[in-house]
Amino acid sequence: MIQFFDGHQHYSQKNLDEILLSLKAGGVAGGINLWGGDQIFGYHYSGDFAEFLGIIRQRGMKSFIQFYWPNWSLYFEQGQAFVQNLCAEIRRYAGLGCRGLKVWKDFGMYFFNADGTPATMDDPGLEPVWKTCAEVGWTISVHQADPSRAWIPGATFFPKTTLSREDIFRHRDKVIEAHPEITFILCHSLNNIENLGIFDQYLDAHPNVKADLSDAIDSWGTPEQVGRILEKHAPRMFIGIDMGWSEKRPIDRPWDLEFTWTPWQKRLENWKAHMSAEAFELIRWGNGQRDYIDTAK
Repeated sequence: MIQFFDGHQHYSQKNLDEILLSLKAGGVAGGINLWGGDQIFGYHYSGDFAEFLGIIRQRGMKSFIQFYWPNWSLYFEQGQAFVQNLCAEIRRYAGLGCRGLKVWKDFGMYFFNADGTPATMDDPGLEPVWKTCAEVGWTISVHQADPSRAWIPGATFFPKTTLSREDIFRHRDKVIEAHPEITFILCHSLNNIENLGIFDQYLDAHPNVKADLSDAIDSWGTPEQVGRILEKHAPRMFIGIDMGWSEKRPIDRPWDLEFTWTPWQKRLENWKAHMSAEAFELIRWGNGQRDYIDTAK
């Protein structure tokens, strides 16, 4: 079984033992957890985030990296009081071992300012947050305007915004370009742009950007074409399974390995056939080890 670093995970205190058993069974030996927060959608959490970081530290989970997902909606209720509190939280959680911040698709797609205009990631009021992330050396994981299929009328997560996907990307890129000192991970294969050429060009133009490959990059070209792009940008790629623990799964039912992990094992074998061994090893494990595991405190 291939073991790998999964750059896009979701778990918390409530299901930690179960999900770790599942990850081990699927060959996932490390990764980035993006579900870290106090209460996100009311899911999963039995305590606060500082408590969770303490549990991770006590259990010696050095290869499983924690990011913080704040309740961004409070910004529109509290304004700069929220920003000041979030900056303090970032410094506090950094001292407890957290390594990054998550920005979700609600900026651009669902949040609105008091005047009714769509709220976007480049809001000047959020600038202290990005500067604090730079100060503590955090990565910023970004979902923006994704997935592309959400923009089909009737789709799950259909946007409420008047902005186009390209508009939202432009607002996102203003922050990325203003902060070359920050590493940004654009989830879902650069926010699910669905074009291999643009994927390649964007990475060429934005050296501080990395991607987790949790969307259908395989369908953007032939296996040989995809392999060439992955080879070229291998030092900046993570596997990204985006798999959490379903609240609806009966407690006595084991995780379905055929549904969850077997397709990813097959996907990895396909990639391996179309790139060098060195590039494959970076994507499989090496990038996560270099960027996060070896630098964990």
